[in-house]
Amino acid sequence: FQHGRPQRARARARGAGNHHLGDRAMSSGLGDVGEGKLPAMCEDYVAKSNAGDVEACICMFDKEAVYGSSTVGGHVGVDAIGTMMRGFFAKCPNVHWEVEPGGYKMADETTVEFDFVRTGVPNAEGRDTRQRGTERVRYTRDSSSGEFRIAQVSVEVHDTQAL
Repeated sequence: FQHGRPQRARARARGAGNHHLGDRAMSSGLGDVGEGKLPAMCEDYVAKSNAGDVEACICMFDKEAVYGSSTVGGHVGVDAIGTMMRGFFAKCPNVHWEVEPGGYKMADETTVEFDFVRTGVPNAEGRDTRQRGTERVRYTRDSSSGEFRIAQVSVEVHDTQAL
């Protein structure tokens, strides 16, 4: 553990040692289909988050997904991610992400990246904050259903201001 986060999950969240996720996603043959569909899926993920529909968000993850955030730490597997998300949304019921129109961009063949402004996350004193950050969402195609699933989320908060 380092800073309350499992080392393995922390390394994965930063992108180190994620070759197996990238290889799995790329071997799924996302190609042009992914590039056309994934930004819209990512926008839908954020819309569900803004609506507080945690269970719908959790259903978007691959069972072996990895989630890493400078806010909530590292989590491996959909069950651990679901537990984290339920706790986060219970603690932050008014959380809201703002993303500029057209802000969901393909970072590579399988990954969507966007900058956000997030409100509704209290600081240690309980005051609401405004946070600026970047989120990267990597997708894979489920081998049995053919549906796109979230394989990895990496969130980095760059700046936090108390409101």
